[in-house]
Amino acid sequence: MLNLTAVILPLSLLIFLRKKKKSIIFEFSFFHLLILILFIWLLFTTVIAIDKANSIDEFINLLSFIILLVFFSFYGKKVNLRNIIRIFVIIISSVSLLGLFQYYGILSDLFAQVSSPASTFVNKNLATPLVVLFFPFIFFSILFSNSKKKRLIQTFCFAITLSYLIASTTKSSWMGVFLSFVFFVGIILFFKDIRKNSFRKFHRSSLFFLIPGILLTFLIVHIRTYLPAPQDENLSLKSTLDFFQGKEKLTAHETKAFNKPVAIRLSKWQNSFEIVKDHPLSGIGLGSFDAVYPFYHKSKIDDQWFMPRFFLGGTHNDSLQFIIETGIVGFILILMIFLLIYFFLIKLLHLNDKNMIFYLASLTGITGLIIDSFFNYPFHHPTYLFYTAFLLGTIYAKYREHFPDNRFKIRFKANRSYSIPVLIILLLISVYISRARYLSGVYLKKALFMENSNLFSTASEYSKKAVDQWQFQNRTLFVNSRILYSYYSNNRSEKSYRELKKYNYLTLQSLPYHYIPNLIRILLITEKREPAQVRNLLKSIPLFLRITPNEQLYDAYELIGYIYYLNRDKTNSLYYYRKVLAKFPDNEKIRKRVELLLSIEENSERVE
Repeated sequence: MLNLTAVILPLSLLIFLRKKKKSIIFEFSFFHLLILILFIWLLFTTVIAIDKANSIDEFINLLSFIILLVFFSFYGKKVNLRNIIRIFVIIISSVSLLGLFQYYGILSDLFAQVSSPASTFVNKNLATPLVVLFFPFIFFSILFSNSKKKRLIQTFCFAITLSYLIASTTKSSWMGVFLSFVFFVGIILFFKDIRKNSFRKFHRSSLFFLIPGILLTFLIVHIRTYLPAPQDENLSLKSTLDFFQGKEKLTAHETKAFNKPVAIRLSKWQNSFEIVKDHPLSGIGLGSFDAVYPFYHKSKIDDQWFMPRFFLGGTHNDSLQFIIETGIVGFILILMIFLLIYFFLIKLLHLNDKNMIFYLASLTGITGLIIDSFFNYPFHHPTYLFYTAFLLGTIYAKYREHFPDNRFKIRFKANRSYSIPVLIILLLISVYISRARYLSGVYLKKALFMENSNLFSTASEYSKKAVDQWQFQNRTLFVNSRILYSYYSNNRSEKSYRELKKYNYLTLQSLPYHYIPNLIRILLITEKREPAQVRNLLKSIPLFLRITPNEQLYDAYELIGYIYYLNRDKTNSLYYYRKVLAKFPDNEKIRKRVELLLSIEENSERVE
């Protein structure tokens, strides 16, 4: 719905101003110039992207983010920030309450279906950054509120939110909240005027509300430690807390679960820096990380967590992934935008404004989200893009309200004759995109469910519908190829072969370095044995070996040996077959092929 919102908000304003017979005044500044350059650069990286499908999907999200950012930068000054704080408190309290329901196993089957970033323990990485972003709004509301009734409600919300944050055991979000408040303390100590303004609005009695909130938090969390542990591979909360307190050592299983998130990130980051070295300025193109990473997954360190059957959420580091995909130029542009926002916030905090709670909470929350994004991927989710666009745009608008700049303005009248048709056209496009994305996701979920039930015929129909609805997501293309191959393996009909070949070609256009679609292409060619295509496979062998994960390496050796066998290259065929036999000496099929090749070689020597 991000792209739909990005169209409805600005163009609804055109109609509203037309009825009021007002003009729209666009005030451009260096901030807007940076946004314009960023848009042009994102468009360029979309054009050069290796993953053409996913780049379009990513560009639509970021274009919607830019439109909303510009919209709020012009009209954010009209927003009642006190009401916004209340809305944020309600949102994060509701999300956290859902998370605690899951944590305690209350209606877990129901809440497991709640879409992200509503609280979900299926993937906590999508929920906890919302706590990181909005938790400061609850905290500062308690400190600076005058009403005891409001502080009582906010204390309950504080306990619910903090309980969920602790219960999630998401260490990147813990770090985000902790370091963001350390940053806030540093700002208070460094800037004397901000420190004075903060202490003027601070109510000492609020501390008496924070203490019961903290006690209630530990009561909520502590009760759960006596209940049966959740059945997953993540560490239980009790084990995690005991480990950090030095009370007990982790078991072998817990050590593996504790180290896995770290190992996944470190191996990906080390290999990802090799991509940056090869594409430093312009990057590999927007949304292309999943397409390119298989080519680099063994370049620096063997990524043992790389699984060709699944995608693992990019680099788990938004900053690094942005550098990889848009280059150093794109990263510098987005960095300058955020630095400007920090500058605006510092200036606003010097004013002792009535909206000081919002500014302090925004400063802390944005900092926490940025820290969390070094280990997570919140900025790849449309919900966080919306909230970030709102916060950045509104902060700029409030800054301009207090520090106006009249150097460059453009007055624009909203004309009904073209504003309504433009609204309708863009609205229809946005509705179409939103509907297509939604239906594609629904069909994909059904296809995966049918695949898990071994109903490959039905799964293939749903997966094809998912691609036909929205083919600009590489994950959908990839899963479709995988399911269609499973169906063809069980069916072996000419129709299923043609469909698999057609859709797998589409997948390879977006994922040219991914193991699964390349494997499917090779298997189809070796099965049909068309001489010209079999000969061309020899050129693909170096790339295929590089993108093959180590777990599938000996399967690849066997397949390469067969490719050389079809091309009547007995020497190389024997070389790869013997590699397989050295690892699996009991493999009778390979042993017979080796014996056959050796007998052919002996007969040819006798003839000579």
